[in-house]
Amino acid sequence: MAPVINTLTPAQIQDLADFYSRQRRAVGTPYIEGMVPLGRRIYHEGSRERGVPACAGCHKPDGTGTPRSPLIAGQNSAYVLAQLRAFHHDRRTNDRGRLMRTTAARMTEPEMIAVAEYVAGMGVIPPQP
Repeated sequence: MAPVINTLTPAQIQDLADFYSRQRRAVGTPYIEGMVPLGRRIYHEGSRERGVPACAGCHKPDGTGTPRSPLIAGQNSAYVLAQLRAFHHDRRTNDRGRLMRTTAARMTEPEMIAVAEYVAGMGVIPPQP
């Protein structure tokens, strides 16, 4: 995207930011419903036996995120799974303190799929002004 962005004026960038900030997030749809209960458990409780912390600890129980952890509620499950796999295999390295890489490395493939499916079906709460 850099070649395109570099051609934009500051006013055009502001217009784009304004446009995207007004878009409503849609709730995603889990594709593999049977994985949702496991994903819910890992998201809210983690996995003590595998040393996986609860996702809710950083991304909040409702998935709305924080300034350091992105909003993931309603995110497409294929995208979430791809990101978890990238962290798992050290292909994505933009996490502070290696938190996501460490967490994802401890997760099994079925656990990553389950969390991705659960996140996809989370209701999206509009941000409060």
